[in-house]
Amino acid sequence: MDKQSNKISIKINGEEKTISEDQNVKKEPLPQTESDEFTWVLPEKQDEKIVSIEDLRHVKQSKKPLKKKSFSPSHTSIMKKIVLVVSLAVVVGVGLGMFSLKVMTNNEEVVSITNSEEPSVETGGSLSESPAKTPTKQDEPVKTVKAQSLYVVQAGVFSSKESGETAQKEMKEKGYTATSVASGENRLLLVGMGSEAALTKQLGESYKAKGEEVYVKEYGLPTSGSLSQKDVDVMEKIQPILVSLSMESNRSMLGQKLEAFKSEKESLTELEKATSNKEIQALITHLLKANDALLKYEKSTSEQEAKVSQQQLLDGLQQYVTILTK
Repeated sequence: MDKQSNKISIKINGEEKTISEDQNVKKEPLPQTESDEFTWVLPEKQDEKIVSIEDLRHVKQSKKPLKKKSFSPSHTSIMKKIVLVVSLAVVVGVGLGMFSLKVMTNNEEVVSITNSEEPSVETGGSLSESPAKTPTKQDEPVKTVKAQSLYVVQAGVFSSKESGETAQKEMKEKGYTATSVASGENRLLLVGMGSEAALTKQLGESYKAKGEEVYVKEYGLPTSGSLSQKDVDVMEKIQPILVSLSMESNRSMLGQKLEAFKSEKESLTELEKATSNKEIQALITHLLKANDALLKYEKSTSEQEAKVSQQQLLDGLQQYVTILTK
């Protein structure tokens, strides 16, 4: 019985090779059967690179995967919170610093003011604070003076100062006395004044006889203003002088004899010296000129002197209104 040899048939790259365990036995091809043959088929790839197992082991050992550092969402939110907290701390710190600086500055000012008022030392050795300066009655601002009224001959009402002054100029060009005074947002054109209703109405009738449209009314002098008590006293002393001169000037405008005229020059001069208010001094100047014109009228009964006294009183009235409507 023939000795049967073990053979292995391997197909590599389409070529079949037979390996026998018995090297001395002649290698002859045997009939292939499906049961005795185990075929290995490798893929046909001509361009594959051949890498040894040792090389692969070396690569696996040398190339260790590196972990990339990345910030997770939770880590990012923590960083944002830290930045926010630091920012708020800086803002709050700066704010507190500025507030403290302001408080310290104010305290220094208060201390400096307090230190400027040094206490006086008495002979007994005790300290006493110097008395604080209390404002006197004359230094306090006052907004009102005593009410006073006159009678005026009014020739018109105008909506602006310019139109009122234009009408005033036209009346003077006709030979009349005239002035314009403020009355709220309007301007009143006045052509005569007096302190008695009956005499002033006669003056108004004389204008109507010359073709002028006028009417007589009571006129309350303004009382609101901003004056010291000293100037208020001066203004209230001026009022009776204004009333007296207005009545005598009204008589002179009617060609009548002055009945109770008394020169007010001495009183007006003392009042002029008693105030440093330039506007009040200008008012007193008008009254002094009216007084002088009446003195001349008393001697000459000149119509021109009567008009001078009336015009100076009208200008004084305008100045009076200006002083007490600021």
